[in-house]
Amino acid sequence: MNNYNTTIEKYQGALPKNKEYKFTKILKCGKIIDRLDMTWKPQAHIVREGGGIYLNKRTKERKIMRGYELNKETGEVEKMPKTDGNQMRNRRSLRKIFTDLRQLITTNYEGGESEVFLTLTYKEQHNDPKKIYADLNLFNVRLKRAYPASGYLHIVEPHASGNYHVHSLIKNMDYTPMLMTYEDAYKLWGHGYVTVEGLNNVDNIGAYFIAYFSNMEIADEDLHKYKDDIKEMPRADGNGTKKVIKGARLDFYPDYMQIYRASRNLKKPEPIEEIDKKAHKKTYEAGYKLTYVDENGNTGESYLRKEQWKNFSKS
Repeated sequence: MNNYNTTIEKYQGALPKNKEYKFTKILKCGKIIDRLDMTWKPQAHIVREGGGIYLNKRTKERKIMRGYELNKETGEVEKMPKTDGNQMRNRRSLRKIFTDLRQLITTNYEGGESEVFLTLTYKEQHNDPKKIYADLNLFNVRLKRAYPASGYLHIVEPHASGNYHVHSLIKNMDYTPMLMTYEDAYKLWGHGYVTVEGLNNVDNIGAYFIAYFSNMEIADEDLHKYKDDIKEMPRADGNGTKKVIKGARLDFYPDYMQIYRASRNLKKPEPIEEIDKKAHKKTYEAGYKLTYVDENGNTGESYLRKEQWKNFSKS
């Protein structure tokens, strides 16, 4: 499917009689299984080569298309919106990145004494990704020296103010307790204030943190500026709730920025052929209808369904 000008809307019920699912992808992410069914098989023939250059593998034609983002699932090249004059990533492309991130988190983090959640900030405002990742490289060297069995996942989070900070999920890969104090984390980072939190009170860690990284928290004094967009969510440490605008932080990620980095010893989600429905229970299901105009000007419809299953066994 190579579609343009796509609109997406949720739907309920069975597929139309003339449609059938032609592509299925099932990933085992720890105790969570993600299933994706689509009425088309992805065939991305447009390749991003860097520097704004895209190659059409069918026609061998190269085009400079700055301000566009490639949707790897559909092969569609999408115009990215601008915010305050700066080119920003397309939200659909970002959601694909955050889906991959959620699956990586879910595969490796379940909560417990071997894991901690850090927030790393700067004393002065910083929004230069190159500097942030250079600082994280040094942090990783110190981390490995102090905690040889550790693995990490760093997520850079932008704010409306222009300032960036980093959230890090740290884990002892041998499942021994991660005995990291505030003083330890402060010395490892060395650039400003840090927080160290446990993960014992979070059920589905992947889903929680993707909401955490993409939603924007609203201070009580600013609540009067917003209306129906506000949602209430529990805090990671279990101490009360916070008010957020869902998805608002996605608008502050600039084009071409690497959003997260992971250590090589983290496990990858595992592709599987089928779900053991005796051991798993479906916890989420959503259907989507895509209406599009293809490269020949023809209008069509495609459908996809997302499911999530969870293994509730204690083993």
